[in-house]
Amino acid sequence: MQADLKPLHDGYVVRFEPEAFRKSIDLETGEIRPMFDATKAEYTAVRRMEHVGSYDTKISVRCDGRRVELSGNVGRFGRPDNLFGVKVLETIERANEILAALGLPPFTGHDRTIGHAHSQGFLKSHNAVITRVDLTANFSTGSRDAAFRVLHWMCGQGTCRNSGKNPRFYGNGVTWNEGSKRWYAKLYFKADELGQHVSDAVRQYCADRGILRYEVSLKARELADMGLQSMAGWSQVVEGQRMENVIYGKFAQVLTRNQVTVTEIQDIPKKLGLIARSYLNGENPYQTLEASLRTKQRWRSQLLKYGLDIAQPIDVTRLTQRVRLIELQPVVAPNWYERTAA
Repeated sequence: MQADLKPLHDGYVVRFEPEAFRKSIDLETGEIRPMFDATKAEYTAVRRMEHVGSYDTKISVRCDGRRVELSGNVGRFGRPDNLFGVKVLETIERANEILAALGLPPFTGHDRTIGHAHSQGFLKSHNAVITRVDLTANFSTGSRDAAFRVLHWMCGQGTCRNSGKNPRFYGNGVTWNEGSKRWYAKLYFKADELGQHVSDAVRQYCADRGILRYEVSLKARELADMGLQSMAGWSQVVEGQRMENVIYGKFAQVLTRNQVTVTEIQDIPKKLGLIARSYLNGENPYQTLEASLRTKQRWRSQLLKYGLDIAQPIDVTRLTQRVRLIELQPVVAPNWYERTAA
């Protein structure tokens, strides 16, 4: 970076034009390298850096000369939509490209000594600390009508991790554990949440296939408890699966457990079957039956396998829709979809 851009460390808003970030090929080595054209960026002084990319995307960077903080949707930055995202470690790589363009050191998974710039500079860049991760996956229901049937049913399903908190329904989406300082999740109709810059092809793709996105947001406390505040934590592979897939699967049980038919519900054995039928008749086992809280929690755990969450208020309008089984099919990005930023 040029010397006259050094005050950037004191705080600037930087607005990038779409062609500010490009990639070029080194004619000698054939290596593809990122390039930044400083003439395609407009700087405005403020106390905090807020970088604005194409398609109204933004990230914020804060630096005090020793520590660099970056926040925002890096995977979405410079893209017309984020229908299909990128891996956690790839997101950090993209963040490092932005930091490099601003003359800042990268986030690393190990200690790294940084050279001085005159008497001021970065003394050392310690292990990167990750304080927020959003994990997402898309599911096809087959149509818009089917998608909203699923949402209506899911607003009566609590997660195993927060049985005491009811899900919230917002018309085109459901949230779980909203307001928590640790994690929250949401399932929503993606075609309604694509923004104004998305292509007609992507919007139509989501609408025609009834695409639902299930998103899990992990905050600092949850990440710390799971040992996932470091790049090393996310680089682990468990039984052949990437760490983000392992963690996502634990929070996505509310989706995968709902594979049940009416016949199976009728065949639930003994007292558990009586509790299930009582619940389907509009009663609340948590209030009407005399049992310890531990016993009721055991009933709930057993009935969750049948798609019934007796800890949630019964809604009779959902029962008629449950007879029709709608499978959530995981979706992979089609060949024509572009993940690269403009």
